[in-house]
Amino acid sequence: MGSSSWLFSLAAAFVVGCAVLAALGFRGRVTTIGVDLGTTFSVVGVNINGKVHIINDSKGHLIFPSVVHYQSNGEILAGYDALPFLTSDPLNTIYNAKRFIGKNWNDSSVIEYGSKHAYTVDKLSHGQSNFSEVGFALSSGLIVSPEQVGSQVLKYLLKLTADFLGHNQVNKAVIAVPAKFDSIQRQATGDAYKRAGLKVVRVIEEPTAAAVAYKLHKKSNINHILVYDFGGGTLDVSLLFVSKGSVQVYATDGDDSLGGSDFDMCLYDLLVNKVYSETGQQAHSADEITLPDGIQMSDVCVRSSIRHKAEEIKKKLTYANEAVFTCQLLDTQKTVTSTISVDDFTSTCDHLFQRGLLPVTRLLTELGMTKNDIDEVVLVGGTTRIPKIKQMLR
Repeated sequence: MGSSSWLFSLAAAFVVGCAVLAALGFRGRVTTIGVDLGTTFSVVGVNINGKVHIINDSKGHLIFPSVVHYQSNGEILAGYDALPFLTSDPLNTIYNAKRFIGKNWNDSSVIEYGSKHAYTVDKLSHGQSNFSEVGFALSSGLIVSPEQVGSQVLKYLLKLTADFLGHNQVNKAVIAVPAKFDSIQRQATGDAYKRAGLKVVRVIEEPTAAAVAYKLHKKSNINHILVYDFGGGTLDVSLLFVSKGSVQVYATDGDDSLGGSDFDMCLYDLLVNKVYSETGQQAHSADEITLPDGIQMSDVCVRSSIRHKAEEIKKKLTYANEAVFTCQLLDTQKTVTSTISVDDFTSTCDHLFQRGLLPVTRLLTELGMTKNDIDEVVLVGGTTRIPKIKQMLR
């Protein structure tokens, strides 16, 4: 295929959002933001006098986990504030909510993916949502919708924005959505923004955002662009047609049930099997054990901490040939140690890599095209940093 470009998906959507803000002429006190409410991470930014500003927190983070934790006292935490509870209270910590937004209860992707989370996916009661039938059951008995979860992430981003701007009068948003979102999913996404007190003034399709961010629409020798957007929760493949500066989404394909978190789960299964093969013991759930003083949950061989370590190993294997996994068994005080190589990763998760290539093959076949017809390939999303993904698309 054509020469490949590299871009982290959230930044792509943000840059285009701010470009639209500038084009629309927003000036004076900023009341409009550009937002990408992502499956695993989200980002927010503003345009001030033609200059793009990505909002950061006090620690310098520019992207924020799309994670929400519901505490027993009724307090709701989001972003990095919620992240530690993925390990310590996984039943009440919701992530990947975007995968379920606007979905019917009987949707095959809900059935397939719902059981893969530590929290409980349940059917919403009538009237809880106008768009989604799927929700998340908390220990309190409350069931929250994907729109409610998304709105909490947005409120978290709005607080960061208010701190940056020095006022809390932001009430409008330019947003990015997947090209293949249907009308119900788009309306459900809009409802999340409405619940957060934001009016959506412009919707940009994510592959278009990536192409414009690269200014590919301004290149005279570019007509067909393949955008391969492999994020934490979904895979979206789009073919764009560029002509005289305009960008059109010509066709889309993808896999709503495949993302970086699936590679995490694949590695998680590998690590759990490593623990069992070395000790003869199954990894416990976090709520099945009592931690002694001085022991952190993240160091123990429990399922939630192993899941977190799996993600860390996946990230390390994007730049290293191997990564070391360790965890401690509470009953025997034994430390389990294992080395995971790139080959271990790619062979164990080969079925996922093959699934990642299928949407590209289907799209080109349906259009009667070959890879030689593609002028440019844009790789978007954190999962495309896995070397095997890059190799497959060459």
